[in-house]
Amino acid sequence: MCDSRALECPDGIAESFVARYHRSTGNRMRRCHPGDVVFHAVDLMNFEGLPLHLDETVLDRAFRRCFTEVAGMEA
Repeated sequence: MCDSRALECPDGIAESFVARYHRSTGNRMRRCHPGDVVFHAVDLMNFEGLPLHLDETVLDRAFRRCFTEVAGMEA
C-alpha cells in the first residue's frame, strides 16, 4: 500500500500498528483498513505539508480519523 502511494514506510511500523490497534484490543481488522488508514495518512501529510514519510504519530492520527466512536451510536 505504501509503495503505491510513494510513501516511505519504516521497517516494522505495520507490524507495530497491527499489534497496537488490533491484536491487543481484539478488534477485527478488515481488508480495507490498511488502505483507509494509509489514504488518510497521505491526505494528512499533504494538507499539513509534511514529507511523505509514515511514522507512528501520523499513523496514529490517521487511524483516529478513520475510526472514531460517538457515544450512544454504533459504528
